[in-house]
Amino acid sequence: MFYIYKDLFSDEKSKNKIDDICDAIKNNKFILGVYCIILSTNANNLFDIININELRFNFYHNTDIYIVGVSKGKKEAVNVVAEIAGKAAVEDNIHNIRSYFDKQSFNEL
Repeated sequence: MFYIYKDLFSDEKSKNKIDDICDAIKNNKFILGVYCIILSTNANNLFDIININELRFNFYHNTDIYIVGVSKGKKEAVNVVAEIAGKAAVEDNIHNIRSYFDKQSFNEL
């Protein structure tokens, strides 16, 4: 099951394409150059940056995936992760970034 953060983080290039990206995820469509930032399925990591097309694999359909950000490009995804960390740590004074994302703040895709 895929869940998307209600205040989804994104880079400038993908900001106007959020609906198209969500549609591609929901309908298992192929799309080039888009990366998703998800809460890591490994408790020892904070986030995973994955190509959107990886979400088409069965593993992801059998796991709850929480998407917190999207970007057009891997370098941009790293910048989005830095933005997330900065916002959580500085603006909201949260030191455990993973706890910044309450499961109630996600909508099913």
